[in-house]
Amino acid sequence: MDQGTSTREDLNYKVSLMKILGDIERKEVSDLAQKSKIKWVIEGDEKFSFFHGSLKKKRRQIAIKGVFKNGVWIEEPGEVKEEFYDHFCSRVVWDCGGDSAPSPDGFTFKFFKTFWETIQFDVVRFVRKFSQTARFPKGCNSAFIALIPKVGNAKFVLEFRPISLIGCQYKIVGKLLANRLSRIGSCVSVEQSAFIKGRNILDGPLILNECMASYRKRKQDLMVFKVDFEKAYDSLRWDYLDVIMKNLGFGNKWCTWIQGRLKNSRASILVNGSPTVEFKIFKGLRQGDPLSPFLFILAMKGLHATICTAVSRGILKGASVGHCNITLSYLFYADDAIFVGEWSQSNAYNLICMLRCFYMVSGLRINVHKSKLLCVNVPDGDVVDMAKVLRCGVSKLPMMYLDVPVSCNIGRCNNWKHIFQKFKYKLAQWKARLLSVGGRLSLIKSIV
Repeated sequence: MDQGTSTREDLNYKVSLMKILGDIERKEVSDLAQKSKIKWVIEGDEKFSFFHGSLKKKRRQIAIKGVFKNGVWIEEPGEVKEEFYDHFCSRVVWDCGGDSAPSPDGFTFKFFKTFWETIQFDVVRFVRKFSQTARFPKGCNSAFIALIPKVGNAKFVLEFRPISLIGCQYKIVGKLLANRLSRIGSCVSVEQSAFIKGRNILDGPLILNECMASYRKRKQDLMVFKVDFEKAYDSLRWDYLDVIMKNLGFGNKWCTWIQGRLKNSRASILVNGSPTVEFKIFKGLRQGDPLSPFLFILAMKGLHATICTAVSRGILKGASVGHCNITLSYLFYADDAIFVGEWSQSNAYNLICMLRCFYMVSGLRINVHKSKLLCVNVPDGDVVDMAKVLRCGVSKLPMMYLDVPVSCNIGRCNNWKHIFQKFKYKLAQWKARLLSVGGRLSLIKSIV
């Protein structure tokens, strides 16, 4: 090649190899910087011995030379690993409720806690086997699907919410992985406030209230589109979730674990306490699995990336909030989504197109009949005409978001009227029940 006898294919091959080598070197530098806990890198000094020294010091600080086991100091690496396996598995078992409804295997966590000393070795071996193979023994990934009515006197299938009653062993693995995923706050945008430590369910309604009040005060037009995803947890595609996780930097082992828990899942539906014939599941997340909420949050990262790209390119125009003119285009709480932006037909149309594209890749389809359109400083006739184009409903102020009223002036007592009515209805039940003071306090907290 250096003598000038190389072909174009040889040159392209050399360029591709150099690119791969450069990627490997950048990953090594990034790995050293992260492990050494240094937040800055001086350009041109990435491989300076300073990082290697910091890494060696960090390794000495966090190195586990041994632990006490039943009052005996152990240093053998295999025994140390066993002790940590036992500790985390035990903690997960004791964190789970003991009287939950049994799965197809008939066991509850009360059984596991009662006979933990006897079965601990087998449970730990089961967890270790899954970490190595990402497979469950036959029957361990089966579940009962309990049908919980969403409304009183439910008559249609869509009016029932499917809750999976999964086995204890399956739940132990899910709880272990969920405890690790609960630290994904840095990977999730601040607009997503569900299940992330340090974020609150009221963040979304408060931000939306401030945004609407700001536009009302400035007399500017604002569009608020409340989206309802149809059977969100039951419709998510597994291949899409796998792609999202890999793009977020999850390793092959993590992706294999997640796919191993999802694939080959089986379930049977409980109808009046009697299970149907067991069938295989091909998509969706199990409601009742402690890992499902975190996986759904990761799946919504795809929609987050789409919206951010559209805003940066001017395809979608979000709302300008605050003195710094921060752009707000959406608010998520798991599958509850609110989109805000400038009032225009093109803005609404582009948003609908993006949501349809998101459905094609993820399987999450919006239910336009349950979705609501709300506008600020826009004539009611224009709002109705726009809703007909979008084939959605029209909402009026105050609008309910996460069971909290949102409005341009949330301080008015009239906006909280439904809360007062609900409160009075619950208080009336005290006459028919002999509730203690503690029971009454719990009832009040459940409403407020």
